[in-house]
Amino acid sequence: MAHTLTSVLCTAVLFYIQVNADDFDCRGGRACKDAVRTCTDNADCSVVCDGRGACNALTFTCPANANCAMQCISGGSVCANINLVLNNALSFQCSGNGCTAELIAARMGATDAPTANPVTPAPTTPPPTTPQPTTPEPTTPAPTTPAPTQPTAASSGNVIGCGETLSGSRAASEQVSIQFVSDGVYDSIVLEACNSDHDTWLYLNDANGNELVNADDGSFYAASNCNGHQYAGDLMYEPSSGIAIGDTFEWVVSSYGNAYGTYVVQMICVQAVPTPPPTPRPTSGECARHREPWHLISQEQRDLYINGYKQLAQDGKLALFTQTHKESGKHTEARFLPWHRYFLYELETQIRNLGPEYECFAMPYWDWTYEIETYGYNMQNYQVLSSGLGGSNGGGCVGGNFAASEYTPYSASVLGSTPYCLRRNVCDPDTDSDACVGTASASKLMETLTGYSSFGDGYATATYAYQLERYPHAWAHMLMGGDSVTLNGNAYQMPLANLYYSPDDPLFYLLHCFLDFQWTLWQDCRDHEAVDSSEMTLDMYGKTSNIDAALPFEPLASESWSKASTLGDITPRLMHNHLDWEVSYDQGDFFDRGQVLSNAVCQDTINTDLMKDITRRRRRRLGIADEEKSNYGKYNADVFARLEARLSDETLSVLERRAGGKKRRRSTEENVDLFKTWARMDCEYTQLDTPCERPRYFDDCSDMNATREVRGNPDIEISLEELVETVADYPCMVATRQRYYSWAVQTGQLASLCRGDFDRFCDKDFVNEEEDMCAAAMDVREARRARRRRRNGRAAAGASWLESMIHGEDEEEGDVDDDYRPGPKYDKFNQVEFIMLTAVVNGMVVCSIIAAFMVCCQLKNCASNKNGKYQYDVVDQDF
Repeated sequence: MAHTLTSVLCTAVLFYIQVNADDFDCRGGRACKDAVRTCTDNADCSVVCDGRGACNALTFTCPANANCAMQCISGGSVCANINLVLNNALSFQCSGNGCTAELIAARMGATDAPTANPVTPAPTTPPPTTPQPTTPEPTTPAPTTPAPTQPTAASSGNVIGCGETLSGSRAASEQVSIQFVSDGVYDSIVLEACNSDHDTWLYLNDANGNELVNADDGSFYAASNCNGHQYAGDLMYEPSSGIAIGDTFEWVVSSYGNAYGTYVVQMICVQAVPTPPPTPRPTSGECARHREPWHLISQEQRDLYINGYKQLAQDGKLALFTQTHKESGKHTEARFLPWHRYFLYELETQIRNLGPEYECFAMPYWDWTYEIETYGYNMQNYQVLSSGLGGSNGGGCVGGNFAASEYTPYSASVLGSTPYCLRRNVCDPDTDSDACVGTASASKLMETLTGYSSFGDGYATATYAYQLERYPHAWAHMLMGGDSVTLNGNAYQMPLANLYYSPDDPLFYLLHCFLDFQWTLWQDCRDHEAVDSSEMTLDMYGKTSNIDAALPFEPLASESWSKASTLGDITPRLMHNHLDWEVSYDQGDFFDRGQVLSNAVCQDTINTDLMKDITRRRRRRLGIADEEKSNYGKYNADVFARLEARLSDETLSVLERRAGGKKRRRSTEENVDLFKTWARMDCEYTQLDTPCERPRYFDDCSDMNATREVRGNPDIEISLEELVETVADYPCMVATRQRYYSWAVQTGQLASLCRGDFDRFCDKDFVNEEEDMCAAAMDVREARRARRRRRNGRAAAGASWLESMIHGEDEEEGDVDDDYRPGPKYDKFNQVEFIMLTAVVNGMVVCSIIAAFMVCCQLKNCASNKNGKYQYDVVDQDF
């Protein structure tokens, strides 16, 4: 009953306030600029200002016996130059980020504002007395009783600031109001009840009277210097957004029933700890980080990286980088690219910190497409191996700057025995021709950039992140690092070919810098750098569930000298835009080699603050001529020019061509098709001597279930021997599986390896379709028969199936003939039997030929349909 009466009373009071109030709405730019707003006598009054200059130069008059308030919400100069007139008003408060110092000062006690501590009159009755509780005979309840209903009005006039102490006395059932206006930026605020002679209950309301928190009893706040007791607790408010200057609150000191007495409260403001900026900004005078291609910079610039890398190794810091990559590195997922983007930045920073000589150092990138265009896949001749980084010694110790006497990798004792040194076993085309050739050319990288517009989860195959990490990244690691070797009875692994310890090879950072160059170009061609990190969309980074999750960099981040230790959480969102980090890339000659500006995706989108053309212009000023293209480079450029010319003709109507009109902009589909066809023709050219044609069908392990997990990625369990057996008739596929098996085991990509993702097919747009399986079955049977004939020494004679059936065929033990047909094997036949059998067999042969002819026609149609998507088919070109 008491609760009901209290609710009715509160409702009545609220109704009275609503009907006896003046509310001025000044929302919108300059809505009440230079206006005059005067409140009605004895009525509560408020002004809401929101928008640029909404209440600029407003005259606001608050009459006697009125409670007045201003809300200065947002907008430039929202409450500037306010002319505030307080004619003995009961109270005035200003809330919101737009409150000026003058308004805050007025709230804290202006000269024409009351300084006394009056009791707020009850607006619903003529006598201004505080409404009494509805309980007829109130008694003091036990401290565990539920909180009493808070009256709608509280005693007001008390003001408290940070670090101040306020004392007073309260009557039975009285609610003492204490106003607080924040004069700084704080994490939290605390009101501590000290030396109160009765049980207190504390409330905190916002500027609009809405309750935020309340508390009874509790232990006193450790940072206060007052003496609390078991019935005088504290109340803390700690909003997630913190407390800003001008934020207004109301503390209320209350109690149970008719309890009364003295109270002492102390205000504590907990200072906000400054947080680091979301992105690092260079200090005044810091050199910009402009990253250039290794093959176009001077040896002096190269030596900065070589010497800096070795110095970090001597200081023990480089080992922490390798350990961090082993323990925290992200691979085969969306975080692969942002994780390595920061990893590069950290190493670049540490080299810069080595001294004045290094203060303008920027990480170079190894553009391997230059090497491919110049030397093909003869990797032993690659320039990067003869420029101070150590060469290749067939798995032995490299020489020069990284000889055993100069540099000892962190992983040397793990990957082999003495002598401990940096080792490489670069792929040699003289002995590994099937393994060295790849599909990592400029045309292939641009096909990937053009054809995959969604970043996506790194484990989803039809996404940019997966395509970039999967093949060119693995190709560079494995073919430049090389297979493990056994020398003098000791087995050695190559660090660059080992997922965990690859940063021990100085090639690692140059390689990954070029991968980051590719990702940056992919972003720039789609204007992602123009999008604020807070507005990143699904196509920019598909793994939305971890876009704001911290990327791990332990143990590196725990070192006080690391940049990571000062940045807080490093997230994929933080690594979205290089411009935030003052990093840019040089276009080098990749833009020409990759036909970047002829790509419709990149036309009119290149940001020259992000992708600059500096290196070649500097070389020309120094009189250094551009290198002449190799024959392969000339061919590649000529192929693209002819394909583009044909497409230009095809995209003009007959009338447009006659009128000499300009071609329209290529559609997305046409652009994708152009670069896909170019990449395929380029690939076929580089494989003229060592072709690797994909079979129409092979065992791709699609029927196997994932039974293991590598760093969260599901994968199949299969041995190298089993993988090789599935493609035993295709030497180039066998070589691929042998070369990449250890890498696939470490990265959890055995299913991808078996599926053919690492094979160097020029056309990878295929699936194992049913008709391909049927057609390929004949190829498989024929291959098995050929092997059988070779084993029996009859391959040269070319014994027919008919002869084999008539005269018999000796099969080796364990040989399984899929074409075996049960029946007796006769050593000789009489003439009639032979004629009859021959007739039957001939009939079967004729039927088989007809069936085969129909299947071939069907396959030809299928192949024609597949090739039809390349409207600039290779076979139609006359180069």
